[in-house]
Amino acid sequence: MKRWITAGVIAFMVPLYAAHAAEAVSLQSRLDRVFRPWTKGNVPGCAVGVTENGRWLARRGFGLANIERRVPIEPNTVFYAASVSKQFTAAAMLRLIDQGKAALDDDIRRHVPELPAYSPPITIRNLMHHTSGLPDFLGLLVRAGTLHDAHSPDEIVGMLANQRTTFPAGRVFAYSNSNYFLLGEIVRRASGDSLRNFARVTLFEPLGMTDTRFFDDAAEVVPRYAIGYTGEGRGTYQAVKTLYTQVGAGGLLTTIHDMGKWVRIFEDPDAIAQSPRLGQRLLERGALLDGSAIDYAFGLVREQEHGLDLASHLGSFPGFTSSFSWIPSKRMGIFVLCNSSEMPIQAIGSNMLRESIR
Repeated sequence: MKRWITAGVIAFMVPLYAAHAAEAVSLQSRLDRVFRPWTKGNVPGCAVGVTENGRWLARRGFGLANIERRVPIEPNTVFYAASVSKQFTAAAMLRLIDQGKAALDDDIRRHVPELPAYSPPITIRNLMHHTSGLPDFLGLLVRAGTLHDAHSPDEIVGMLANQRTTFPAGRVFAYSNSNYFLLGEIVRRASGDSLRNFARVTLFEPLGMTDTRFFDDAAEVVPRYAIGYTGEGRGTYQAVKTLYTQVGAGGLLTTIHDMGKWVRIFEDPDAIAQSPRLGQRLLERGALLDGSAIDYAFGLVREQEHGLDLASHLGSFPGFTSSFSWIPSKRMGIFVLCNSSEMPIQAIGSNMLRESIR
């Protein structure tokens, strides 16, 4: 590889770097204004970041990760990502499939035989695209008043085994957290390892995502963890206490720094050598039995906003909200991780997108 650059090339590149630096400062200042309300007083907030072509345009924390101890949010603060986790579960399943331990058109009873026989059979593909007809287990827990209790995965499987489907598999799109819970359970059973360990070895370590993991142990002490809060009115907040540790539909802990590393899978088809084009495969839309396409891909929603095609997902769980967007045409990633249920995350994500593409 040549180790020299001509003076002419240097002269050409300097204004490019200067332009990029000016763009980064400008975007950061605009985002600072958007998030200014979360820099005043003892309030929770968000970590936000924007990358383009593998480089950071903006990244900063706003508000407090721990109100009681006045710990500020930083780009390396660890958040619960809620349903933004789903793309990581989908990627883990595709890695499992590439290892020959499962297939998209497997009947899910091949891996979870406690479930009843469905007609037609529910496949892994149905789970991926939310076309299974399975009711949402989180809704069942909320109605039972046990969302924050400790449950084993086997208990959740048993609960689903006693529920009827709402439509035959493949006929309708209907978002249900049960689908991605079961994907995580299939990864666990087919790999012989926890989703946490399987994803660590096959996804996070190859990408250098050292602060990312699926959280499956309520007793674990997580360094730099943002406490989740719910609003109590009049500017007061209550820390959320939960023993919930189900993974697959949610459960991912991550940072803005690590999200910047994650989007390499969309930029580089060989980011994970054993699973070529992993990112591109995550972006492929699902379809119903009649062949009509749906907007849900593999843990990501394909949509248009501000005239751009993007892949995105929102996340929400008591105490946390999150937003992820990837713009293929710009090779741009936009990330928001917040530690408050009161954050208007859809509006925040849309504002971030608008400011980032100006």
